[in-house]
Parts: sequence; C-alpha cells; structure tokens
Amino acid sequence: MEADERLAAGPRGAKGGRGERGLSRIQGRAVVVLFVLAVLPGSFGWFWWAHAVDASAAQQKQQQAAQQRQAAAEKADQQAQSAARACVAMRQGNNEAAFHSFGLALAKEPANAYWPLYRLTAGRLTGAPRDPVAAPLGVEWPAPLLALHAGQATEEAALTQADTPCRRTETLFQLGVLALAGNPAAARRHWEEVVGRGAPALIEYAAARNELARLG
Repeated sequence: MEADERLAAGPRGAKGGRGERGLSRIQGRAVVVLFVLAVLPGSFGWFWWAHAVDASAAQQKQQQAAQQRQAAAEKADQQAQSAARACVAMRQGNNEAAFHSFGLALAKEPANAYWPLYRLTAGRLTGAPRDPVAAPLGVEWPAPLLALHAGQATEEAALTQADTPCRRTETLFQLGVLALAGNPAAARRHWEEVVGRGAPALIEYAAARNELARLG
C-alpha cells in the first residue's frame, strides 16, 4: 500500500476502533448500573447511583479546568513568541518585520506599553503610516516616551524622567527616531551616545547601531 493510502486509511481505522471501544465501555457501565440497582436494596442502590453521577460530574469539571489551563498556557506562549520575533527583528534592523510583529504583540497583549512604543518606532523608521498615539496615562515608564511621540513632552522633560542609565538610553534612541526625518545630524548624535554609553543587551543599542550604519 502506498504512503498516501496509509495516511488516508490510518485515521479511519483509528476512529472506528475508538468508537467500538467507547460503545463497549458504555454498555459495560450500563450493565453494572442495572446489576447494582437490581441486587442492592432500593434506597442504597439509588444512593450508589447518585454518588456515581456526582463523581462523574466532578471528573468532567476537572477535565474542563485542565483544558482551560492548557488553552491559557498556549495563549501565553503565542504572545511570547510574537513579542520575541518583534524584538529580534528590531535588534537586527528589520524594521518592516518589527512593525508587523509588534502589531501582533500589541493585539495579544495591549496592556504592555512597550509594544505600541516599539511599533511607533519601527513605523517611523520605515515611513509607514503612523498609528494614532493615545495620550499616555500617568508617568509610569515608558509613558514619557509615548508622550514624546504624541507631541506632549519635550526632550528636556523626557530626559529628566529617564532616571536610570537604561531609561536614558531608551530616551536617547527615541529622540534620534523623532529627529531623523527633519534633522539627521541630531539623530546621529543621539544614536552615537546610545552606542557609546548604552548597555549592549538593550534593544535600543543594537537598533541604534543599525540606524547609524544606514546613515553611513
């Protein structure tokens, strides 16, 4: 028998076997129930039957809970994969892929403020149509960087709120992104500082190196 024929025949055979075994189990349970109800005293027999029904319902609930946990884990894994692909694309300078992947990450995890920020970043660097920038709520980081993109914060204010070396690196990179279209020289200065002082583990460090290479 050819491989294609084995593939076609396999599932049908498996399905038929499972159906017959399932019918046999149901028939076997029915025989047990009838035997118990016939042999045991009436009240005790019905008590046993009610207990069996309760146990079956509890088992079904446990199975449903396990399925829900598995679905939640798979969803979390998909979210992590989308975000990881997006971050890798930005580090590698593939801004078109980053723009698309950060859109997927944002759709799956809208509460993460970095995903709209990085999607805005990749969009500006590729010249893609700009997404509307929602007014950031509060001052929790990276809200000041979203405020920069929304035109609601100045360079000085953003740098003042960048109270750690990593946040300063992130801010300098975004300042370069925003300056690129109108003032490439200023963008270069910001990105050179990122590369000169930033931590190599940051996405912004690798992205700044890529953009400096494009500027030549």
